[in-house]
Amino acid sequence: MQLAIADLIDVSQPTVCRVVHRVSEAIASLLPDFIHLPVNREECKTVSRKFFNIDGFPKVIAALDGAFVRIISPGGEDAERFRCRKNYFALNVQTIVDADLSDQERCG
Repeated sequence: MQLAIADLIDVSQPTVCRVVHRVSEAIASLLPDFIHLPVNREECKTVSRKFFNIDGFPKVIAALDGAFVRIISPGGEDAERFRCRKNYFALNVQTIVDADLSDQERCG
């Protein structure tokens, strides 16, 4: 994939690799601002126990899911960017919850 991108934008594959690495690190550095997950052993045990009690899921500390939220075409030249694989206009959203269905993502 990196080689295909390199060819497409006329740069070397190592350049693509470095950029992907830097962008990935930048995104990962924002994690604490937007997502709260258990950080110590005791928190992990408590949350994991709750998931296990729900339906026998062992060693789980969060549940992640995504969905397409249907929208009206935004129009303009970028409208097709909002067309999902199910062939309608949508936003692709996701959420992370704990065993109490408490949203673990923080926005704003």
